[in-house]
This record gives sequence, C-alpha cells and structure tokens, in this order.
Amino acid sequence: MEEYNVGPNGAQVLAADLLALNIDEMKEIIESFESDYVIFDTPGQMELFVLRQSGKFLIDTLGADQSIIGFSMTHNFKDSSGFISLMLQAASVQVRFNVPFSFLQNPIC
Repeated sequence: MEEYNVGPNGAQVLAADLLALNIDEMKEIIESFESDYVIFDTPGQMELFVLRQSGKFLIDTLGADQSIIGFSMTHNFKDSSGFISLMLQAASVQVRFNVPFSFLQNPIC
C-alpha cells in the first residue's frame, strides 16, 4: 500500500490488476505443481473479481475449459430478501464467466 500510495480498497484493485499483469508467471508456477487440482481464492470483495476485466482475464488465461467457480455462501439470512439477493449475485457470476459453478456453504452459516 505504501509503495503504490493506495488505501485498502485501492490495494485490492491494484492486487487484482497486478495479478492480471503477471499472469504468465502465475500460470507457470501453477503448472509446476504436481497436482491435479489447484484452488485459486480470489479477493474477498466479489465485485472486484466479477465486475472488473481482470477476473474474466484470469479465468480465460488459466483455462476456462478447466475451471469451476465455487460460490461461497457465508451469510446468515434473517429474511428471504437476503437469500434472494445472494441468489441474484450468484446468477450474475454464472452469466459473467460461463464456467461450471457450485455453491459452497460455510458450515458456520
């Protein structure tokens, strides 16, 4: 944050953009793993990954045909509108990336 003179939100945006800029190096590291699967956790703010071009670029570059998105449901719902809101967010992720999709429920929910 100090190096780039950004705050917490700017740091998350910058991190996503730097990841996209260095994707070839990341892909090389990931391909060096002796594993059939790699879990790639994206920043905690969904909008950062879903709405910015760097998220789509990341999936396309690493291989959309080899990807699956796990949508983590980490909210406690006090009413149906919260649940419906989360389902609409999940639908927007599915439409945006067009890769296999799975709901993951946090056990503390």
